[in-house]
Amino acid sequence: MPKFFRQGISNLIITFFLICCVNATSAQDITLWGNLEPGPHGIGFKSFERYDYSRVYRARLDYFGNPVEGETARPIQICVWYPAKTMENSITMVYGEYSYSYPENDEFINLLTQLHNREIGYIVNATQQPAGFALEIMGKDLKAVRDADPEEGSFPLVIYCPRYESSYCENAVLCEYLASHGFIVATTHPLGQMSATPEYNQIGLESTARDAEFVLGFLHDFPNVDYNKIGILGSGAGGATAVLVKLRNQNVKATATLAGSLTFGMLQELVRQNPAYSPERLSGPLMNLYPTGEHEPDFSLLDSLIFASRYSFAFPSNSYQDFNMGRSILSMLSDSTEQMHRQRLDGYKMIADHVYRFFDAFLNDDSASMAFIENMPLHNGYDLEFVRREFRGAEDLPPTQNQLMALFTTGQIAAGLDLYDKFIALYPDMYNIPMQNFNVLGYQLLQQNRIDESLRVFKIVADNYPNVANSWDSYADACLVAGDTTMAIQCYKNVLEALPDDTSANEDFRQQLRNIAENFLSQIEEN
Repeated sequence: MPKFFRQGISNLIITFFLICCVNATSAQDITLWGNLEPGPHGIGFKSFERYDYSRVYRARLDYFGNPVEGETARPIQICVWYPAKTMENSITMVYGEYSYSYPENDEFINLLTQLHNREIGYIVNATQQPAGFALEIMGKDLKAVRDADPEEGSFPLVIYCPRYESSYCENAVLCEYLASHGFIVATTHPLGQMSATPEYNQIGLESTARDAEFVLGFLHDFPNVDYNKIGILGSGAGGATAVLVKLRNQNVKATATLAGSLTFGMLQELVRQNPAYSPERLSGPLMNLYPTGEHEPDFSLLDSLIFASRYSFAFPSNSYQDFNMGRSILSMLSDSTEQMHRQRLDGYKMIADHVYRFFDAFLNDDSASMAFIENMPLHNGYDLEFVRREFRGAEDLPPTQNQLMALFTTGQIAAGLDLYDKFIALYPDMYNIPMQNFNVLGYQLLQQNRIDESLRVFKIVADNYPNVANSWDSYADACLVAGDTTMAIQCYKNVLEALPDDTSANEDFRQQLRNIAENFLSQIEEN
């Protein structure tokens, strides 16, 4: 009997498996790790059950208004791999212990049973084998040791966002592999807003993104996490989830996606339509691993992310399964030829190596891994028939509005103005300058006799608020101090032109601005 039954899986699951076992197709004796070699660290695994009380997963009342038993907050099982101390005679986990990570909180049993059955269905559909074949897969050995003692030290954190249709455990080997190379990897099951399956819309994207953010927050206090080195990895629609988390959290240093997440039109639209989408929010390194055979890749989203260094690696594949353990599982079929077996396992090894090297390069600043990512595949020993590399360099990242204001408030006026002039010329819609803050800054500079800087600030205000009369009145004040009467005349004419449609000031202030402008222009005419 497979070892995962040690965990006490519910009678429903046991009965299901025992019935199906009669028709099982014997799997070849191949490990799920295939020909991957673990890194220098032991691998530990822990799971935790938590509720996100800021969100509701079940209604408190049923259709007839009767109270619903049990917790209604959103359930989140957090699963963590980590570098661990190696102990002799340790019992390693099997696939079924990921597919059904037995909870300490019994309230999670029903949900985890649903997810476990979904994983069985995924294996059955992917292999076109009887359900008994899935039972054999559930008993296959992996390399992590449950609740192993963590290794001492500080390690980067990678958050994994799974495909919506399956579960995180379809890439459990990749998560173990990263942990063996000195990463802490954390994930959770993909859930919909109020169901076990995420929706392919903004609701589903938001639900999974907030789950990933919940996991990220939980890992802040996990032992040995270096919270200054955070990466995020997504597969399939989970790639859109990963990108959204990065767009909302600038502490994420490196982003990677699997199975062509960012080259599918539907997933691209999910990202673009989200309120958080803005190219300047996604900076730093971004890696995209995609298949070449399933669809014609669309790079329009990647092309729009101009402030990220974008690494794309193409793999000859017709299926998303080639970017998870589906390769190893398919290799266990009795009709799998030696060539198919080799290609599948070699392909998954290449994918796992690229993910590891990417995070090692950009979270650990490892020079050898950086060379691996920067090299063409041929230099890394890969035939171009199996992997192709494309690179899009990052453009200079403009400062955010807050960063710009911080330069001004800390006295770095010239530097801030130079940056503003540079980037507003490149991206005219980049900044929405707060008029009041800049107006105050302009007058402060004028009082300090820093006239040139004051003129630049007031011109920025006028350029950004041409229909606000007060912006031109302030600019005129600086022009008069600078002795530029010609520009002051033009500013006061602009005041009078803007006033009829200017609703930003009350009538008394509008009349005051009108009087100042008219009096000045009248005096100029008289002289």
